[in-house]
Amino acid sequence: MARGLPSQTSRLMFLTLIIPVIISCTGGGAPDNILSPPGTTTTFILVRHAEKADATPESPLSAAGRERARALVDALAPLGVTAIYCPALRRNRETVQPLSEHLGVAIQTIPGWQLLNTRQFAQDFIQKALASHGGGVILWAGNSSAVEAWGSNLQELYQQFGGDGQGPQAYDDLFVIVVDDNGTINIQRHHYGKQR
Repeated sequence: MARGLPSQTSRLMFLTLIIPVIISCTGGGAPDNILSPPGTTTTFILVRHAEKADATPESPLSAAGRERARALVDALAPLGVTAIYCPALRRNRETVQPLSEHLGVAIQTIPGWQLLNTRQFAQDFIQKALASHGGGVILWAGNSSAVEAWGSNLQELYQQFGGDGQGPQAYDDLFVIVVDDNGTINIQRHHYGKQR
């Protein structure tokens, strides 16, 4: 683990104490090939973009969305986020911008064409993130419904990790997925900011 990052135990304790846990489960249907690098545990955090101002494809965040983006800083800054990813849409970028600026972690955007095959995107993203950021904390601020030709990238990622039922859907959903080097995957659902 990199110096200065909170331990995995302290990260989970923080989430348990600060953000109410709604569901805690172990992903039983996850593929065998999702493994954190040897000797590490990797945390993925899945959130939906914050509230948008309108229905246009490049809508900015609304006032409520900007407030939620600031709440994301409060929720995640103590966890030592090491990588921030989102689709290359304005509402997604604006959701993670305050956290990016606060932590000094660059936002890595995924162009729309890479999301056209949602299942392939999710499989590739997980493997590349584990290879590049193994042992770290990786945030994905995605979309809960189809965007243009894209499917729900949040739901697909959730299912790839073995989650069943509904993945991140509400604006205040925050799913924490912990992957160890033995292939055990623990999924917890939390909330942050104002509940809607």
